[in-house]
Amino acid sequence: MENPSQFNVQRGFRPKTHLATIFFYLLIAALAIFIYLNFTEFKSVVLYLKNIRPLWFGAAVIVQISTYAFVAAIFIYLIKRFGIKRTISYADLFKAAIASFTLTNLIPSGGVSGQGYLIYFFQRKNFPKNESFLLAVLETLSYYSAHFVFAIFLLCYLFFSHAKLSGVLFTIGFIGAAFFLVLDVLVLSLTSKKIMVFMQKWSQRNRLVRFIWKRLHIVEEQFAHREWESPFEFIKNERGYLLVPLLYQAIILLADAFTIWLLFDGFSYSVNFFVILAGFVLTRIVAMISFSPGGLVFFEGAMVLFYSAFSIPAQLVLIITLMFRFLSFWLPLPIGLIFYKQLGGNAMISEENNPADKEK
Repeated sequence: MENPSQFNVQRGFRPKTHLATIFFYLLIAALAIFIYLNFTEFKSVVLYLKNIRPLWFGAAVIVQISTYAFVAAIFIYLIKRFGIKRTISYADLFKAAIASFTLTNLIPSGGVSGQGYLIYFFQRKNFPKNESFLLAVLETLSYYSAHFVFAIFLLCYLFFSHAKLSGVLFTIGFIGAAFFLVLDVLVLSLTSKKIMVFMQKWSQRNRLVRFIWKRLHIVEEQFAHREWESPFEFIKNERGYLLVPLLYQAIILLADAFTIWLLFDGFSYSVNFFVILAGFVLTRIVAMISFSPGGLVFFEGAMVLFYSAFSIPAQLVLIITLMFRFLSFWLPLPIGLIFYKQLGGNAMISEENNPADKEK
């Protein structure tokens, strides 16, 4: 009788390693390192939980969960407007939103990792490749546009406020408005048909560009066709498609600010909601311009500085900052990894079993 192990060797059998699984465990390792480096922060949050009113904290948790529900709602709306004849559950979109958030924060790439995951997620659901790309682009555009709108609100608010460092805060708000406007223009410019055709040709000569191009899973033959509309042409002809996603993104930003307001109120400290919103927008500007994963250190430092500039006690601001970051950043990360695994991994490291590829 033949030895099974010998039989496998003779037939050239090699155990198959799934890169997506390896990548998943690398993400877990990255999360463990994150937690280890910020263990003091976690201990502080646990201590402060004893002093906050449970009802207010519970409400803050629910509001944070709702932010991912609104991201899912954006995609539901766009899918219906596109008339894509594919079924996808709201629960899967909700999970994909959290998984995308996790990848964006664990893999610093300017949001490319998270959006690339969403593109692949839609392709796994048998969505056409270029429609999957368009869905991610429109969500990104509405995200930056909402931040631009709130940066304009911030400038108007600071113009009439008497906050400390008002000149510095106004300058940061102006830089933020310009930054988000440039990002919108950049996304639209890079997704114009001429640029995309140029990038596709360049990818044939440059290995790095080819790697990024393949990770986006765009069908070159389709977008090079004269009848295909790039995101740039699509937005130019269908501006109304961005209005509802923009509204949802604005609600998400308001929900984040409302979470902070609930935490302050949970400690029986009353703060004007417009002050909360202004401080939060300033913090987001600094965090998004920074290059650390999830804006670590920059977010916390900016939030303490800005709310203190509005005459809120610095010690209380530090407590609220740690609790908000726990709810909005740390808590979703392990949950996002679980959903990432449930939804089938990421094409950024494995292209196996891609249904969209089989349709070609």
